Amino acid sequence: MHNVDLFKDNALEFLDLLHRRLDHTSSLLDSGVSQDHPNMDLDMLASLILLTVKADPRTSMPVLITNIRSQLKYTPSYRKAWIAKQKVLEKMHSRWDSSYNELWQWCQVKEACLPQPDICIISDRGTGILARDTIERQGSLWHRTHHWYCLKHIASNYYRQYQSTNERRQVTNMGYGISKDRFHEILAVFHSINDEGANYLYNIHFEQWTQAYDGGLRYGHITSNLAECINSILNRTCHLPITLVVRETYFRSVALFPKRAASYEGQMQGGHVWCRKIL
Repeated sequence: MHNVDLFKDNALEFLDLLHRRLDHTSSLLDSGVSQDHPNMDLDMLASLILLTVKADPRTSMPVLITNIRSQLKYTPSYRKAWIAKQKVLEKMHSRWDSSYNELWQWCQVKEACLPQPDICIISDRGTGILARDTIERQGSLWHRTHHWYCLKHIASNYYRQYQSTNERRQVTNMGYGISKDRFHEILAVFHSINDEGANYLYNIHFEQWTQAYDGGLRYGHITSNLAECINSILNRTCHLPITLVVRETYFRSVALFPKRAASYEGQMQGGHVWCRKIL
């Protein structure tokens, strides 16, 4: 067994190596890490972008990555920056559960703004959407709604199964047609050329995908492309908590009224009888 002299004069001296510091953040800053580093703490990244995200929750990921790089000389991966942003949003909204609990108060506005029955919802036939629709119809808020299908998705699903461009075109014509007689004429032709395809269409309730049977609830909007008309309202909000999306939709829609009013007033003063644009 060896005796070791541990007196101070005989103690070994070690260099102050960067990787041996307890303050790992400082060592990373001093070394100027230029690529994604696995030891960089997500909470620290979230603190760096907190003010930016608070000022505008729609701030894009490239902007946030540039922000982090300018402060740390470090380029985080897209995934790491995205998670850091989610942490900021979660902190801003007191965790996601609080956001969903608050959502119900905003949904109650529907009762005041849309008290009438027969609200039409147009979407595809996704399994998740169908399951959600079944559950929500049991509640008092959604029992007055009607879930119709987007004709574009109906035609695409038909084509995926039967691979006929001409038949897909006829499915679209059936959906847009306003005459029930004409609808059944085309359906009879389907029976003669593709009996299985005709049965496929029979298994989908006619009122859910045709204009001839929808009772006018669609107001002529046969596909879900109606959403494209209001994309400017919801631009860059789809990644936010659902309560914030509802809130943004409300306030942005309200902001359009004085803007449009000023535009139309100017047109009327200019002698225009009809507005320049409908949508």
